[in-house]
Amino acid sequence: LGGSKVVILGEVYRPGVYVVSGNRSILEAIALAGGFTNDAVANSVILIRGGLQKPGEPQRLNLRQAMLGKAPDANISIQPEDIIYVPKTFISNLAYIVTQIVDPIHRGTMNAQSFMAVLGKSSNN
Repeated sequence: LGGSKVVILGEVYRPGVYVVSGNRSILEAIALAGGFTNDAVANSVILIRGGLQKPGEPQRLNLRQAMLGKAPDANISIQPEDIIYVPKTFISNLAYIVTQIVDPIHRGTMNAQSFMAVLGKSSNN
């Protein structure tokens, strides 16, 4: 015990709630969650201060540039109750559509009802 909770969601290998102690950067927090997946958009990471009770205005951080040493200011210190969201690439979303919708339609294994169900699911992701 003796730390602050942060929530790390999206395209990291182990999304979840993490307890961190001391002065940690956002990249260190993401490393705790296993790092970025191959589908992560590191140049558009979203940080929301204040937690779920009093969420502040989302900030977009370019952590790709921070990792390259070109924007060290983007690798800011995390605060208690921060929410970090790593979005998925458009190409990855397109791959989801192809594998879940286009391919089954092409093979004739998807009907209109299942097509609408998948569309409803993909709009929530």
